[in-house]
Amino acid sequence: AADLRRADEVFLSSTGGGVIGISRVDGAPVGGRPAGELGPVTRALQQAYWGLHEDPRYVETVFYG
Repeated sequence: AADLRRADEVFLSSTGGGVIGISRVDGAPVGGRPAGELGPVTRALQQAYWGLHEDPRYVETVFYG
């Protein structure tokens, strides 16, 4: 946890959730930013990840039923 608190940015990633920014660790803000504010790298990764979901080269429709 101490390493995370000292980090400039912290995020989790998964195929289902994309890039999930972490703005607090043990109640302490990450990167000296206000609570809830994500860093520029995290925001850029989020935009890039979700942008791929709009690109037909990377989308496959799944039909249920």
